[in-house]
Amino acid sequence: MKPSLGVWGPSLFLILSSLPVGGRASAAPGQTIALAVTGPASNAGKVRRCEDVARAHGFGLSYGAPAPVQVTLQLMSGYNRLIVTSARRGQIVDTPRPGWGMQQLCEDAMQFAERAYGAEGQPAVAPQPQYAQPQYAQPQQYVAPQGGAPVLALDVTGPAANAGKQDRCLRVAQRRGVVINPSASFRVMLVLGQGPNRLQITSARGELYNQPKPGWGMEQLCEDAINQATLAWSQGGAAPAPQPQPQYAPPPQPAAPKHSGYALGPIPPARDLPSNVKALAEGGVKAWQAAQFDAALTAFREAYRIGSDPQFLFDQAVCEQRLAHFSEALSHTQQYLDRAPQSAYRPYADQLFSELQGAVGNE
Repeated sequence: MKPSLGVWGPSLFLILSSLPVGGRASAAPGQTIALAVTGPASNAGKVRRCEDVARAHGFGLSYGAPAPVQVTLQLMSGYNRLIVTSARRGQIVDTPRPGWGMQQLCEDAMQFAERAYGAEGQPAVAPQPQYAQPQYAQPQQYVAPQGGAPVLALDVTGPAANAGKQDRCLRVAQRRGVVINPSASFRVMLVLGQGPNRLQITSARGELYNQPKPGWGMEQLCEDAINQATLAWSQGGAAPAPQPQPQYAPPPQPAAPKHSGYALGPIPPARDLPSNVKALAEGGVKAWQAAQFDAALTAFREAYRIGSDPQFLFDQAVCEQRLAHFSEALSHTQQYLDRAPQSAYRPYADQLFSELQGAVGNE
């Protein structure tokens, strides 16, 4: 797919692309950006790395509220993509980025953000009349998927996104029986702009869907996103990419747990965890995927005792929810929200807290 250069045109894109990677130009005081690090190869550690780089460049970070400039860094299997959107001028940059390390990718993204901020004072560019406006189809009627409920990660981002809109989409997904798991490789991203919106669906196979969407209401946008995700899932989009045939057959993998009405799973372990803590966390994730929730809970408790990372409070809570230990799960979720109020997984924790409040009230 040819990258979109937005309304600035190829000449400014060449100027942006010529910036030296790794420099440290500072943002002006008071400049705030919305930052999203997403995609199948993202994790909480990479989100924190980019947040640190943004602050080092002098940017304030907006969580939930709209910001003048939105920076989205998609980390894919084999390639990356940088999208910079201005609240006044629309999409500025949508371009692939090489397989750099996280520090270099984040430095590069911040330099694009600084240039975008520098142009915010310019008059907004009117739409060019020679280009026809895209035609949008109404959301298709929902059809239940064959072969089980989709398991996906759902991100609502962009300059017009906020926590309430993310929660709206999560409720639509749950109503349709979709299982939401932040660590799923099958990802749905709804980018909310001041003008056109965009829906992107990716999996281990790469990009499956990338289309503009009109200014529908949030409920209609979410319904459409879940419909398109269900269709891509049923067409085999969630299947892993073909691999070379091994000389020996691999050992059998445990079956995924059946959907039990609870949509959330544990947070994927960050790569920068100490090796002993990471081994416990990975063991807990594997046990949870095999529906061995007691074993998973034991692993996450030990990981938290050793490492004290607040993500293990959330992980304990999703295990305790499956084990019907609702009061304990609610307590751990509240502790996670208190200790990690600006986490990238805050919308999932809010959703879990709401589910558990209802479950405790019915005990």
